[in-house]
Amino acid sequence: MSFYTDNPLEVWQTVLGPSMHYHVGGDQAVRDLYPYIDNNSNILDIGCGWGGPARLLTDEKQCNLHGVTNSKQQYDNYPYTVSLSNANHYTPDTHYDTTIFIESLCHLTPQILTNIRPYTKRIIIKDYLSPHNWYNKQWEMYMRDESTYKSILADYTITHQEITQSKDIYNSSLYWYNNINKLSPNQITHQIESLLHLTGQVVDQGPSGETIKLITIVAE
Repeated sequence: MSFYTDNPLEVWQTVLGPSMHYHVGGDQAVRDLYPYIDNNSNILDIGCGWGGPARLLTDEKQCNLHGVTNSKQQYDNYPYTVSLSNANHYTPDTHYDTTIFIESLCHLTPQILTNIRPYTKRIIIKDYLSPHNWYNKQWEMYMRDESTYKSILADYTITHQEITQSKDIYNSSLYWYNNINKLSPNQITHQIESLLHLTGQVVDQGPSGETIKLITIVAE
């Protein structure tokens, strides 16, 4: 994705806040995964962003993180070791206890799951669940249904799966929407404008609006 390259870091810091989570649910969305992540484990963070989940896993689980991103800005600001790479073509050079995809697999093809298979004991996916498969060209996202997740994980054994109706998208959208409106007009670039439009639609629906489904999958 090229969305991240034309926004200064201070813009994203204003929009996302000090935690720098660019996924719904913030800290709690990461803590929900703690039962499946061992303390002091080595974690591969695919689509690592600016390191929001990584900081929590380091501070609260004493994990060792290595991130993968195709954004030079994220690469420069990720707080731990990191690879600058198109994740679809990335192959690790060492073994990891767990690989995490927090709202990042939706931007990737299944090839990444094949590439990392020999190098990871466990994978954890937390992402959107769609009633049917479709591709969102604007956001470069593969929206997958349950059967597709199972299909692309055919080389793994699923040990846990949880589907939830989440209101987190409203809370996160409201937070981002209010923060975007703190920006000056010359700071509103194409992704920020798209994010403002998307979050504005969610905010207009209100907290009782349509919920989304999220899927959490743990596989080995």
